[in-house]
Amino acid sequence: MIALAIITMTGCTGSSTGYTMEMQAKIDSMQTELKKVSDENAMVEKNLIKFDTLDFVIFSNQYLDNVS
Repeated sequence: MIALAIITMTGCTGSSTGYTMEMQAKIDSMQTELKKVSDENAMVEKNLIKFDTLDFVIFSNQYLDNVS
């Protein structure tokens, strides 16, 4: 009887996390989007550091010999 209840509970959710399959799909989708945004933010931060360096070294200090 207990085994039947466990099978019934896990069978209706589709996973052992307690979420429905639809909810788990939404969670997975949001995690994918969050990873994408996080990667984009890291790229922006890297580009801003590069820009700040170039702005300071090349333009502010007038090291125009380094401009190509």
